[in-house]
Amino acid sequence: MSIIASSILSFSLLTSPVASEDLSEPVKDSVEGPEITLSDDSFLTAEGLSVRASSGKGHLEGNNPLGLKPRAIASTIVNSGTAVTVKAKIDSNNNGTSTSTSGWHTLSNTNKVSTPKLVALTEKTTFFGYHQIKKYKSSDWETAQTQVSF
Repeated sequence: MSIIASSILSFSLLTSPVASEDLSEPVKDSVEGPEITLSDDSFLTAEGLSVRASSGKGHLEGNNPLGLKPRAIASTIVNSGTAVTVKAKIDSNNNGTSTSTSGWHTLSNTNKVSTPKLVALTEKTTFFGYHQIKKYKSSDWETAQTQVSF
């Protein structure tokens, strides 16, 4: 009896009118709207140094994917060649309720360093990027700050 019932059930499932999906196309979310991406760049300068003499720039890029919390990555980039030390850090002000940080990410004898992605704890946040380059052992630190808000 159970064999007959399962055969009938299998047959009815195969013949029931179910809409088929085209699996070759990516599944789209039912929520519509754009992802917001913002970025900020700033040339690094040492005290008394002009922007034209800058050794590099700081770059902060953040995005706010629909339905998720904002996130950002900070990078410090040397204009040409390498620097003795390159640093990047990102902090977020989580709508005034708390702060989060990536901590300093430091590389030696390189031309770029980036932080890992920092995800805010709140929907409304401001990210602050901190950037530092020490081009030569005898040179001063060049610094810059970048900012994006969601």
